[in-house]
Amino acid sequence: MDNPAPIEDFYSQYKTSNMQAIYKDLYPSPGSDPAEEDALVQKRMEVAKSAPGLEQQKKSFTAVNERAAQEREEAGVKARDFAIVLPVGCCARCQKHG
Repeated sequence: MDNPAPIEDFYSQYKTSNMQAIYKDLYPSPGSDPAEEDALVQKRMEVAKSAPGLEQQKKSFTAVNERAAQEREEAGVKARDFAIVLPVGCCARCQKHG
């Protein structure tokens, strides 16, 4: 089912403004010169080209975390054990926890 035109237009505007908010350093300000606009277009292209590599790194990181979780589970270590041993906000020199 196709969305009505106003919804498509609204989504397009939302997506554009959202992208500009996320990558605000990569979009020209009003009244910027053409050289700055060209440089920012080039930077956006570099970001777009790096996206597949970043996605692959994310998948690898997730796989390593899942494997580590599985190993902890097989060893009988529960997530709450980590919460007790390493309280949030503690550091190696914490006076309270050693």
